[in-house]
Amino acid sequence: MKKTLFLLTFIAFGVIINQSCKKNSNYNETKNKQLLYHIQSFSTVDGAIDINNDGITNTNILYELTNYSKPNYDLRIISNKEKTYYDMALPSQYIDSNGHIILVDFESHKYSMSFKNEINLLENYKLDSVNKIIRLKKISQNKYNLILRKKLFDFNSSQIVEKDFLINYIINN
Repeated sequence: MKKTLFLLTFIAFGVIINQSCKKNSNYNETKNKQLLYHIQSFSTVDGAIDINNDGITNTNILYELTNYSKPNYDLRIISNKEKTYYDMALPSQYIDSNGHIILVDFESHKYSMSFKNEINLLENYKLDSVNKIIRLKKISQNKYNLILRKKLFDFNSSQIVEKDFLINYIINN
């Protein structure tokens, strides 16, 4: 009788623990919501530039991003009850001059921002000395639109220029 009671108590305890773990597991899975976006288009707002030193100016910056290792995401939004986090991976221009040969490489530079709530519109937010968000706007759940002011070296004019770029993001997952 004691063995049966002990066995039933052990089984009941196991079922309770199992159900408790399932509830906590579901809570943790839904606690953080993550959305990944990729660049759909990336263009200058005013005039063509040559940022990869190929002698060709473009308004479509995707044509200029040679030697660019694309990140897993260009915009990632993670939200939970406390905050919403925005991680952006923006291409950065690196120039190495070796004698008369100029090598241009583009690497992903990540920026992180956090806000109390999800944002539908963010304006005039300085990321660093080279990049400033003029406007980040949520178009829909699947699309964001960014106007970014960025300093780059333009090989066509042989000087550092500050340009506005329109970047459209589309959801990846």
